[in-house]
Amino acid sequence: MPPTPPPLPKPEPPASRHPMLAPAVAIAVILAANIVSFKYLRSMPDTGECAVFHRTEGGWERMWTAPGLLDEIHVSGRGTVWVLAPFNGGFVRLAGAQWRSYTAADLGMKTGYLAGGFVLDGEDVWAATHEGVVHWDGQRWRCYREAFRTPGTEHSIAAGGGRAWAIDPSGSLSQFDGTRWTTWRLELPGVSWDRADRGRPKLARTADGSLFLVRDGVWRLDGSKWVALTPESQPLRGAWLVGTTGDRVWLWEQGKLRSVSANGKTWSEYPLPSAVYAVASDGRRTWLAAWNTILQSDGAAWRTLPLPGGRFKNVVAIDVGPDGGLWMVGLDPNPALRQQWYWRVAIAWLPLIALIAALVWLARRSSRLRRREQERIRQAVQHATGEVPYELEQAQRQSQPWLAGLALGGAIVGGIVGYSLLHHRWPKTPAWTIVVIALAIHLAFTFQQSLAKRKPSPSDPIGPGAPPRYDWGKTAKALVAALVILLVVNLEWVPVLRFLQGYWLVVLFLAPVGYRALAIRAMYSPLRRADYDGALRAIRLYHFYSPGGGVALRQSGAVLLVAGRHREAEEVLRRAAARQATGLEQAGTLDYLGNVLMEQSRYDEAMRSFQAARHAAPGSRRPYRGMAETLLRQGKNPEQALEYVEGIVGSSGPSARGRLLSDRVQDDYWALKAWALGQLGRSAEVAPAIEKALKATSRKSRPDLAATYYRAGMAMEAVGNASAARDYFKRAVELDPTGRRGTLAQAALRQTGIRSK
Repeated sequence: MPPTPPPLPKPEPPASRHPMLAPAVAIAVILAANIVSFKYLRSMPDTGECAVFHRTEGGWERMWTAPGLLDEIHVSGRGTVWVLAPFNGGFVRLAGAQWRSYTAADLGMKTGYLAGGFVLDGEDVWAATHEGVVHWDGQRWRCYREAFRTPGTEHSIAAGGGRAWAIDPSGSLSQFDGTRWTTWRLELPGVSWDRADRGRPKLARTADGSLFLVRDGVWRLDGSKWVALTPESQPLRGAWLVGTTGDRVWLWEQGKLRSVSANGKTWSEYPLPSAVYAVASDGRRTWLAAWNTILQSDGAAWRTLPLPGGRFKNVVAIDVGPDGGLWMVGLDPNPALRQQWYWRVAIAWLPLIALIAALVWLARRSSRLRRREQERIRQAVQHATGEVPYELEQAQRQSQPWLAGLALGGAIVGGIVGYSLLHHRWPKTPAWTIVVIALAIHLAFTFQQSLAKRKPSPSDPIGPGAPPRYDWGKTAKALVAALVILLVVNLEWVPVLRFLQGYWLVVLFLAPVGYRALAIRAMYSPLRRADYDGALRAIRLYHFYSPGGGVALRQSGAVLLVAGRHREAEEVLRRAAARQATGLEQAGTLDYLGNVLMEQSRYDEAMRSFQAARHAAPGSRRPYRGMAETLLRQGKNPEQALEYVEGIVGSSGPSARGRLLSDRVQDDYWALKAWALGQLGRSAEVAPAIEKALKATSRKSRPDLAATYYRAGMAMEAVGNASAARDYFKRAVELDPTGRRGTLAQAALRQTGIRSK
């Protein structure tokens, strides 16, 4: 005799209908505070003043001071100074001794955001903006909106000889021939324009008219063909454009300053301690600009040039005039910013700290709720089956939140470190390698977890039907998920799926949901037609990655139950009970198991299983159906059975919430209520209850209709109406002749002395 399972502890009422609502609201509020604080920081001035300086033999002279940020400075051959104010909507121009500002309205623009910089062609000005290319011809401004196929992106521009070129991050190159713009897609060997992490392309033009492009290396236009330029010492790794000086193009690349001649044949290298972002030359001397340093060379050695005294000590841009005098844009950090330092630190960090604290609190709360749920599951399974399966204990140990978080964090860190090592050895290593390495680490962890040997249980069958010694479900599922992620991240390699590029995050979110919906639809479609073999095939098809997993076993057990194959259903559901991860899943499994035991007249075991289902998911009303039918089958205590029936829907009757917790409750509620009322002798209430049950039952589901007709027959039999009972039983047999309810209806007909035809 199997040992008597321990009684269940007193059920704990759910603390809240939505236990995670409060943490979710708290995190949403903190996220909103972070967004508001970020916008407030953006609205605060980042810089106080910028000034334009001119250096002659007598030293530095401040020429003009402007509030806000100034960016680039260029001096024409006639000595006209142009300064870019990218966020203030235009330019500042010094001609002679007079400064003049040009706003967005002067440029023919709406926003005036100049993100692509500007270049000079003689006395003409060409600039790339978010709305198109703007051109100053010496008299007026004109905006060429047709220059860009994709306005709003950050273009790069070059000009010379009355012509102009502009390129966007997607590789669309536009050329102005003096009268109109022509745009085409630039194709370069080995260059993927879909990869934004490779940096924005930059155009440059030397004095002899040579056109250069910096993107995944350095390219020079030779007639109609772009030729890759590579220094003899070693290939370029992440080079960016510094600028041009007459016959040379200057690049900064991994701690070294390089220059290449206009013909692309001569390379030079200059090791420097800090990054350089601007260059200027008058033919005899060359100046380089770093953040707070200007270096000058006359061809022999570099020396540090003294900066202007005072507060403008940060170098923004430099250029040289026709007289050999150096021009500089200097920056003074905002004095008010220093006074607001504490406020900025608080605004920037306190919401972030609060968000981290809320996430930690959420993780601890989730872990605590998870431990309580796991304890309920162990108690429920032991109460229903008499033991706690080894697989269940192992699965609960492996599903610790901290372990999952550690595995995820280790996979991400490992992916980044692995990519860095590969990129150092092979510079052209693609960025999606991070995803591949992280997935490989996560797969290895999952694989190791699934290698734990399964401990045999005394109740396990011997032979082909025995459970596997190893559980490969996790590894198979993780492998399929990894392959899907790799496919989605690399959609550009699959022509049929290229239309999904840019939406891969949405695809990754919706794909599991869509696949699960398809799987459920594929199972229920034949199940409603009482095609049980078809439903089982659909389960095996859609759960090919884990046919022995808890979900597949639970669904298979439910189908076998409805099909009337109770021995098989019991074996499958007992295996499923050892693999369920959540309380709701375990409650569903134990509820199905209780129904299987009830069909085998093992009523005490069935009642324990229903009680265990209630304990596994407090608040679930689904087990009340089985508990009520168990009593009604035995024909005893109909008062208690009616109480259980009322428990299906609660004190408020059938509701939307009841449907969410217990599927379609109305048909079971009214059919079981009619049966209980019949056993109580309240015959006047039976027929209206049956009518409501039939009305609430889906006409598309033959098993559901058969269940309602069978229960209606039992209700009529209880009140002594044998004729009506036989009609209901016959209808149940017609709808589901070989299934659970049809078999029960046939047995009921035999007991009344009438066999179905």
